[in-house]
Amino acid sequence: MGSFHGHQRAFLLAVHGHKLLAIDKRAAKAAAEETFAAHVLVLHKAGATISAMRRELGCSDSRIKRVLELNGVDRIPQQNHASKDERLVRAQRALRLQEGGYTRNEIAAKMECSFETVKAMLKDAKFYADPWTDVERLYLVRTSRDPSVTILSFDAAATKLQVTPSKLKSARRDFSIVSSLHPNILES
Repeated sequence: MGSFHGHQRAFLLAVHGHKLLAIDKRAAKAAAEETFAAHVLVLHKAGATISAMRRELGCSDSRIKRVLELNGVDRIPQQNHASKDERLVRAQRALRLQEGGYTRNEIAAKMECSFETVKAMLKDAKFYADPWTDVERLYLVRTSRDPSVTILSFDAAATKLQVTPSKLKSARRDFSIVSSLHPNILES
């Protein structure tokens, strides 16, 4: 009585097949999630940014962040910290040169960048030194990291805040720098 006959097997599949199919679907989904998580962790270890992972994996930032948080991983790779520091140093250097009497064109030549880049660096340096000089920018920096915004996909967050994705990206970059220079200013 150890084996099923063909008609008994067919009967069992007809009666319980949906349960077996559900189990197979759950197992496949779990395997796909494990593979996805492994890919996220490999990319993160290689120094990929959240946006680079999003492009590579074709998924939302929030899905990537969930994987990183569930695995106890700092969401910001070390090289992002370095680029943040480099950005701040360059902006501060441009401001010091301007304060030393250099024109924007002279600063551009000295720093080997465009006039427009110098304008942006000077604007950033002044904001980083005193965020209250641009209250609209400060407001966007604060709201860009609000939990009701960070759970959304990047485009949905930009839409919710009524800004372009580029502005949101800048605000999130600013958050990192402003929070390190003025930690209390970002508290609501």
